[in-house]
Amino acid sequence: MELPEKTATKFSVLVGGTVFGLEFRGKFPFAALGEVYAPFLTRRRPRYCFQVSAQAADTARGADERFSFVFEKSRYTIRSGIVRAVLDERSQKAEVGFCPEVPAEAMISVLTNLMMVVLSGKGCLFFHACGIADKDRAYVFVGRSGAGKSTVAGFSQHATVLSEELVGIMAARKGPGAFAVPYAGDRRFSRRSNRSYALAGMYSLVKDTKNAVIAVPKPEALAEFYIFPPAVGAGRMLDKHLALYGSLIRSTECFRLHFLPDKTFWRCIHAYGN
Repeated sequence: MELPEKTATKFSVLVGGTVFGLEFRGKFPFAALGEVYAPFLTRRRPRYCFQVSAQAADTARGADERFSFVFEKSRYTIRSGIVRAVLDERSQKAEVGFCPEVPAEAMISVLTNLMMVVLSGKGCLFFHACGIADKDRAYVFVGRSGAGKSTVAGFSQHATVLSEELVGIMAARKGPGAFAVPYAGDRRFSRRSNRSYALAGMYSLVKDTKNAVIAVPKPEALAEFYIFPPAVGAGRMLDKHLALYGSLIRSTECFRLHFLPDKTFWRCIHAYGN
């Protein structure tokens, strides 16, 4: 998808089963934005509307790009020297102001954070994880920075790469489903999707000299897989967040994947599943 290089454009994206309308007013890096949002486009009517405009830098904060996150009743605010975003969950609208020079990656990060706050309130969980959809089933590989998430994604391009960094999981009648959220780094993958896929299993990544899949006992999994991005709403509803996480771990097959940096680890995963 290529967004026109003009001063206003709008489109809708489907993320985690919810439609978000994005309306941009100002000169922004539309070509880069289009590459990221292309797999999420939908013609469905948006339920939430994000209005994005250009604004001057916050001189009190200078060029500080560090974000502060504030919850106040039904309002959620993100601020830094380059952005001010306010989400009002009652009106289902957000007003977002970026400095004109802000990079596309920072814009996408803020808008995705707002989407995750909305979806967290609907019972979704988000993980620092690589997500791969293969034969209509999702495999979620959890790990901190350097664990090998990008390596796994790079050797999984026979399938659909949901993300190399950020994956959502939602409860469903037939079991948990995994889905992608917009992340700038994922535009390098040719096969992406806005669908939700039945969760086949969750894997903690361990770089090794051989491939192996080892089942993780549930008590250990509760601690090992708790790797979440910050500021997605857990702080204001911690009890619900922890209950959802506990339910997910109880209902999901959890493993450690010891893997070599090549695609042979997939044979091990499929052999264990069979």
